[in-house]
Amino acid sequence: MTYTKFYSTAYQFLLAHLPTSITEASLQRYFIPERNGFSSIADVFEGFIESAQTQQMLPNVIKFRERHKQIKKILCNFNVARVIKTWDANTLYKEFRRQFNVTSTDSPKNCWFRWSEAVISIAKFLSSFKDANDFRGFIASFGYNAKTKMALPLLISIRIKGMGFSLVCNALKELGYSEYPKPDVHLKDVISTAGFCEHDDYAVFETIVNISNEVQYKGDKTATPYKIDKIIWLICSGNFYLDNINGKSWKREFVDEVKNGQPECI
Repeated sequence: MTYTKFYSTAYQFLLAHLPTSITEASLQRYFIPERNGFSSIADVFEGFIESAQTQQMLPNVIKFRERHKQIKKILCNFNVARVIKTWDANTLYKEFRRQFNVTSTDSPKNCWFRWSEAVISIAKFLSSFKDANDFRGFIASFGYNAKTKMALPLLISIRIKGMGFSLVCNALKELGYSEYPKPDVHLKDVISTAGFCEHDDYAVFETIVNISNEVQYKGDKTATPYKIDKIIWLICSGNFYLDNINGKSWKREFVDEVKNGQPECI
């Protein structure tokens, strides 16, 4: 199975298993990043701290969107300079416990403490950029090819505590950088099963970018890494969140279909 054939197979499989209320036209909404841009470092900060709480149990504990108004107030309207001046990880953690009546065990493993560490680390990292354009220039400097793009989230993950490679990719793609797929467990399972690469964050990231490059070169300019990521994620999760439909996962069936093809990597 070539990269182009894989992409076509995945897209057609998704279309064949859409909930009845979703058309191909309405499906296209899922292939556009939610934020799809930013105008300030505060916007970038907001995107990164939200991505930092999308791991393991954190989303159900932090409830970022549900508590957005309160969190924004605590975090100085997402002004990174003021956040650094006002809080450190410990004091921020204590404030979150107080404001949200947190009763879970007080320990370094506490979800709120882990997120507080990430929030402060993100603020410190972003404080090195003078404005949004400075940050854009930084991102653009890594855009030469798949390997240089891969170096960007790797570097940021070293600088930010509590955000690994995959979470940084998620933050970037949701800010509108559609060339950054998130190599989560679904992508790793599917892409490695297809025989394109090992079950590894970096290898899967590079493979998704290469699939996108080939498909776009052959004429489909809509086939961004973000779109490929989302096609696989929707198949595997069945979560059509924009339509409030949490349906069946077709992961096993799709993996079986993919396994029948022999990869022909270029």
